[in-house]
Order: sequence, then structure tokens, then C-alpha cells
Amino acid sequence: METRGIELWTNPTEPENKEPVVWERMIAAMEGEEDILVQTPYMICSRKMYEDLRSVCEKGARVDIVINAVESGTNPFGCTDYLNQKTHLRSTGTHIYEYLGEQAQHTKAVLIGEDLTLAGSCNFDMRSVYLDTELMLAIKSPGLNAQIRAQLDVLKESSRHMSPDGSIEDGPSYVPRELSWGKEAMYAVLRVITLPFRHLL
Repeated sequence: METRGIELWTNPTEPENKEPVVWERMIAAMEGEEDILVQTPYMICSRKMYEDLRSVCEKGARVDIVINAVESGTNPFGCTDYLNQKTHLRSTGTHIYEYLGEQAQHTKAVLIGEDLTLAGSCNFDMRSVYLDTELMLAIKSPGLNAQIRAQLDVLKESSRHMSPDGSIEDGPSYVPRELSWGKEAMYAVLRVITLPFRHLL
């Protein structure tokens, strides 16, 4: 597929806390764009990450984020934090799509405008931003952007949409699923005990 350029973005490689290089480049690329679509398995954001997302939305961007629904999520800490942080997420102005399919999705991609696609290993979580050495390919290709956007539009149809105002709307292909009693009990416990250690998740 034709591209107009490909760059490799990476965090520092030293085995220590890192400057959030990849995150800052992603946020900078979002500035001034109107249509942003994110796919990440889960979200565990710092206060600064919330502020960055809020800033992008306040400048006029529509930011849609597709994550796993807690009913199918495979990361218990990511699911727990999402349940605890829904109010903070809504306050950023982002639109959250809780995908509930046959299996959890694990892709990390950011579509910025109609041209730029970021794909790689960086989750929207504090470990990826401040601790791990993550890699993202920044690909300028309208064709690739359109192809991945179409795939995500299919996932959004099987998602529950949470708007910034808190309203909920089920996608046309969304099929509700009961949370198992085991997961429900586990999340109830983790929602309490993880609060003091959230920065370590």
C-alpha cells in the first residue's frame, strides 16, 4: 500500500522511569485534528494523560476510543480501573466504545485525521507511557487509515457507546452479556484494594 512516509517512534530504552516521548508525540500529532479514533485494550491514565486528552477535545477534536468491555476484558486491573475512572474519562470529552465481541481485542492503533495511522505496542496506560519501552509506527497513508478505520467501525457496531454527557447507547450489533459472578466479585474487591496502588498498575 502506498505511503507518504513511515517513522518509528520509541520511548527511551534505559531500564528506569522514562520521559513519555511516545505519548507526547501522539498528543502533538492530535493537536489541530478534528477526527481521532483510538483502539486500545484498556485505559489506565494518569492525571496528566487525562489533561492531555481533555485539551485535544477542547480544541475541537472528536476523539473515539474503542476498548474491551469489562465483560470480556482479559486484564483485571485494566477493567477494574475503568470501572473506577468512568467519571474522569467522561470529563475529558472523549467518546468511549466498550467492545463486546467473541473475544477481547488487543490491538493498539491511533487514527489521526484521514492520513496518519499509529500502530504498535503502546497501550493507553501509565506503564506504556512512563515505564515500558514502547514502539509505534507512524504511517502517512490515506489508504491504510481508511482500511483500519473501516475495521474499527465494525467493532464500534458491537460496542456500547458512552458519550461525554454520560448517556449510553448500544450499537446495532451489540449483544449484552451478563458479567459472571466470579468476575463481579473479583472486580468489587479489586476496585477497593487497588486504589492506593493505582500508579503501579
